[in-house]
Amino acid sequence: MSAFSRRALLRATTTLAPLGGLTMALQPASAAEAAKPRPLVFPRDFGAHPDFKTEWWYVTGWANLPGVDAVYGFQITFFRSRVDGTQAMQSRLAARQLLFAHAAITDVRAKRLWHDQRLARWSGEAPGQNAMDTASSSSQDTGVLLHDWSLLREGADLRARAPAQDFALDLRFAASQPVLLQGKQGLSRKGPDPRQTSYYYSLPQLKASGTLTLQGKTLEIAAGSTAWLDHEWSEEM
Repeated sequence: MSAFSRRALLRATTTLAPLGGLTMALQPASAAEAAKPRPLVFPRDFGAHPDFKTEWWYVTGWANLPGVDAVYGFQITFFRSRVDGTQAMQSRLAARQLLFAHAAITDVRAKRLWHDQRLARWSGEAPGQNAMDTASSSSQDTGVLLHDWSLLREGADLRARAPAQDFALDLRFAASQPVLLQGKQGLSRKGPDPRQTSYYYSLPQLKASGTLTLQGKTLEIAAGSTAWLDHEWSEEM
């Protein structure tokens, strides 16, 4: 998905009506100003930054399958968008954040694509603190949950799960290189306005393992499969 497409999708979600709340409030000013130079601190910055308007965790990769004459591409992305008009609502049903996700598998040689998506509201409370939440994201480390889809840290690795209607992903990603800070030490300028700046890092050349399920068959991917994760957050893309 191009940067333009990601931004268009994020803008579209902000037009959704609030999904809950007992009281209405004027749209508040953001708690986050334009991104400023600061050291990124891990594992904290692997997690969510809900004070910022927009955030995504974007994983793409390719998989070899043992004994199969095919190459598969895969992608799973989790997006978070702060809903300004609901921040002062008192209801635990208030959609202070929206979480949405997209996943896909491509059979490169057969030129076939499977894809699916999910969308849910999040109160903004810590995972497990609000029984009404069907989605949440940790602010301490990578930990995004959206119904039965997830991107979580398990030990030193990341694990992505996306059981979709016509396919499923269950993948692990092991680091092979240090964190790559984009822009100037993780601060990436997007335009002339200082607000058009994001915090942005990548996890390059991840070693991928796990399974892909297609047409009712679960296939274990072979050694040598790789992936790349981009994590970016900003007040204004």
